[in-house]
Amino acid sequence: MEAKAEVQQIRREEVVAISKRAKVRMKAMTQGERKAVVGAAKKLYEAELMGPKRFMEIQRFAKRC
Repeated sequence: MEAKAEVQQIRREEVVAISKRAKVRMKAMTQGERKAVVGAAKKLYEAELMGPKRFMEIQRFAKRC
């Protein structure tokens, strides 16, 4: 039972949620604007101002839109 709870906790930590507002705004953006957002996120990640999980989630969501 403890192992199942531990696995669920790890899964929750793997995905950093993007806010509903950010998702709606991302869907409304043109592809060029989405690329700019991903580029900005990459710069923040490289400067160690953003974590890798959030960076990857932004990239995944931008590709899905």
